Amino acid sequence: TPDGAFECIVLNVSRSGAQLRLKSPIGPQTEAALTLGSLGTLAVDVVWQRSDKMGVRFRAAPEEIAQIIGDGLSL
Repeated sequence: TPDGAFECIVLNVSRSGAQLRLKSPIGPQTEAALTLGSLGTLAVDVVWQRSDKMGVRFRAAPEEIAQIIGDGLSL
C-alpha cells in the first residue's frame, strides 16, 4: 500500500481477485500490491473489508491471472 507493507493470509484466490485475512485495516479503494510467494507480485485494488477480512481485485486481465496462477501452483 502507499502506507507500507502489511502481512496477510490468503484465504482464496481466483482469476479476478482474492480474499485475505489481515491484522489491521487498510481501507477500501486502496491501491496495493499483493505478493504471492512463487507467483510473484500483483497489483490489486481493495474493494471491500469486513472485520479482519478483505477482498481485492487484480488489475491485470483475468486471462493473465489464470496463466500466472496456473503456472505457479503445483497441484
